[in-house]
Amino acid sequence: MGGTGKTFYQNESFWASDDVHILYPRFVMTRNIALFIATAIERVGRDKYGFADKWKLEYMRNDEIKLPVSADGTVDWAYMDNYMGHIIQGALTDIKALNDIL
Repeated sequence: MGGTGKTFYQNESFWASDDVHILYPRFVMTRNIALFIATAIERVGRDKYGFADKWKLEYMRNDEIKLPVSADGTVDWAYMDNYMGHIIQGALTDIKALNDIL
């Protein structure tokens, strides 16, 4: 796939090459929510596009990113925040365990 559709969350200024599309949120979100959404975006790019058929900006505008919703049909921001919090906490616990045995 040649890195096509690779998605990163970056909360600091950076320089990107011409073939990198920078997406800015239209609202303030937590780090956890941004990481959840970045993963959702990457999955769409990975599953649909390859190196020969890059995920161009015009394709991105037409693709759907599925996010979890609450019972009332609204985006469930709290779920995304909590889910990524658990993932990050689990990773930190694993890293601590590895450091303890080294």
